[in-house]
Amino acid sequence: EHPYGEHPSRTLFVRNINSNVEDSELRALFEQYGAIRTLYTACKHRGFVMISYYDIRAGRSAMRSLQNKPLRRRKLDIHFSIPKDNPSDKDINQGTLVVFNLDSSVSNDDLRHIFGAYGEVKEIRETPHKRHHKFIEFY
Repeated sequence: EHPYGEHPSRTLFVRNINSNVEDSELRALFEQYGAIRTLYTACKHRGFVMISYYDIRAGRSAMRSLQNKPLRRRKLDIHFSIPKDNPSDKDINQGTLVVFNLDSSVSNDDLRHIFGAYGEVKEIRETPHKRHHKFIEFY
């Protein structure tokens, strides 16, 4: 399902960028697929930019829709950002919260309702031996 066997990510590595393209042009093009968290263009003169979305589905959608699309006479070459071998704390589990000390009366539906106010919940997972801990993953 994923080109080149890449693992989906909220961050896209976009190559073959024309150095004359305006940041506002890039933002307008990519924000059609979802809210952009960061747009890193400091290396635009070297032919690439990084675009991070809040929602992983936006990254997937942008990649599918814009792969090989021309922008200022250059075809965009888009890849999911590859995680570092030793990711820093800020890079791990993005989009996942761990809730501790939950009362057994709190259901997954309750959690979905509470945390759904902050974004669409993708999945709620339990740890096998700690039923009072739950992982809440957002898209």
